[in-house]
Amino acid sequence: MKRINPKLVRVLSLSLAGALQIMPMLRSALPSLSQSLAPSAWGIIFRWAAGGVAYFGYHAISSASSIAISPPNATLGVPYVGTVTYSGGHAGSVSSMSLSNVCLGSTTTLFAGLNIVYAGGNTATVTGTPTATNTYRFALKIFDSSGCGNGGNNDTRITSLVVGPSGGGGTAPVITAPPQSLCAQVGADVLFSVGASGSPTPSYFWFSGPPSLGVLIATSNTLHFPSAQLANAGSYSVVASNASTPNILSAPFANCVLSVCQTAGTNALSFHYTNFYPAGVALTLNSSLTNVPGATNNYTWLFQGSPFVPPLPHTPSVTLPGTSIKPTSSGTYSISFVSAQTNGSGVLVDGTTSGLYPSYWAFGLPPTILTAPQDTNVSSGNNVTFTSTATNNSTAYGANTSLDFYWYRNGTTLVASQNAIGLVATANLTLNSVGSGDAGSYTLVASNLWGSVTSTPAVLTIGSSLSVTTPVGQTNYAGQNVSLTATANGTAPIGYQWRKGAADLSNVGAISGAHTNTLNIAPAAMGDSGNYTVVVTDNSGSVTSGVAMVSIVATPTFNLSGSVGGTLTLTGSGGIAGLKSVLEATTNLTGGAWLPIQTNVTPPNGTISLTDPNTSGFNQRFYRVRFP
Repeated sequence: MKRINPKLVRVLSLSLAGALQIMPMLRSALPSLSQSLAPSAWGIIFRWAAGGVAYFGYHAISSASSIAISPPNATLGVPYVGTVTYSGGHAGSVSSMSLSNVCLGSTTTLFAGLNIVYAGGNTATVTGTPTATNTYRFALKIFDSSGCGNGGNNDTRITSLVVGPSGGGGTAPVITAPPQSLCAQVGADVLFSVGASGSPTPSYFWFSGPPSLGVLIATSNTLHFPSAQLANAGSYSVVASNASTPNILSAPFANCVLSVCQTAGTNALSFHYTNFYPAGVALTLNSSLTNVPGATNNYTWLFQGSPFVPPLPHTPSVTLPGTSIKPTSSGTYSISFVSAQTNGSGVLVDGTTSGLYPSYWAFGLPPTILTAPQDTNVSSGNNVTFTSTATNNSTAYGANTSLDFYWYRNGTTLVASQNAIGLVATANLTLNSVGSGDAGSYTLVASNLWGSVTSTPAVLTIGSSLSVTTPVGQTNYAGQNVSLTATANGTAPIGYQWRKGAADLSNVGAISGAHTNTLNIAPAAMGDSGNYTVVVTDNSGSVTSGVAMVSIVATPTFNLSGSVGGTLTLTGSGGIAGLKSVLEATTNLTGGAWLPIQTNVTPPNGTISLTDPNTSGFNQRFYRVRFP
């Protein structure tokens, strides 16, 4: 009688814990992955197969994990700084790393003049000056517990750094650290890496498919899929090339395969052995546990360690109806396997050989939006807050389950993300000093371990608070100065652009202040007559003032009349009604002072009449008319 090795039972338990649900692989044409977890003398065989029953959980994610060092090449005697990055299902929970059982809490010798230290998160930093050439392979152990403790999960992965010689002639690349094929769940972080020797340092080119037929998709030593999808499954190749290779197609290359399996439900934490599955949806449990051909296999499905009541079929696959999948049905589902085979020589595997292979299932419902954010209309520069509440919808898990909130503008731009714990939670989005760029439709996506829901949109309308007064039009004589002023209200900084008709004005010639609130024309000419406006802008947009009409007319021509012993009068027509005119006189044109004699305001008929009341000496004076 042959009994199962206890170590084998443990491996099977961990593997099957993640394999009790259907996750079909994409592209059944990919090569089948088959692994026997026991020597042929043992009867129990566990199979992994692309296109058949998929495997997942921690083991599947581990097979998608990897580490990569970038840059992958260093030069002898030249200072080097590189980053080692760990990817995979546990990348977001890495808390420490070790090298050869030495926890990288401080700088540790790596090899040949290089040191390594844990840099936090899922990265470590390599620094130093290489002292020897080689392709150096090294392994890091990754922990999701601090201080390299044993309380959590751990994973060990290998990468390589190629140290090449300095100077010397060119050498063709040789791929010394080829990429490894990976199998990943949908949504897992996947990182392929490659390293090659050669002088000068090789460049890398990744293709989807073979280099001769594929599509170029990346040009570094790594190929990264931050969230692998079914469409990413397939064959990839990478070329290492430098000046010693005539072209890319003549350079050495290596191939790798990405297999992608799909998890039923959202399964956000299945990486940690728990299967999160939506309630109300039928669930098929599968076991890939079998025996050698011709054996009699008996399966018993259990819940929380006891057989189902009524019993489920004694088959390697059973389907639980959606009515049975509810939060209160969460727990451990397992299968007990008994197998026997007889032949002419007696019992090879008897009925006492059995095993229990558990898988924990947490059933729940996606969130529900209880109150949606509301439409808002505000002026530019104000603050806006959107509020929404959601429930986890699960009395069994809601009180201790995370609700993730994601705010989007116009359905695609992620504005903010938040997290809350509890059955009911409130999400707030505050936008400070809003402008025209903030206008749009805002939605909240509430997500938990079983799915997500999107709120109805809330429309944010930005009403501009920007305003500008209409400058006062003017009529004046040619040669006089003209100023137009507008007052704007808005959020600083405020910009101004004066326009004459449809043309923007610049500070050229008689024009100044074209980009301020006051436009000056000094002196004005008759050609400056026209319609003037100012365009005012701030962060909310722009607004155009009303029209100011400017009319520049010729200076009136005056006639002089008078008599001895009487008064002298200057009379002109075509004056501008309401403007002042001043009669000035002097007795010395070469340096005498001009003295004002009379000031007048032009009447509506435009006739200007200015009189010198001096009846005795007007014939000894010179006169002029000034328009202040």
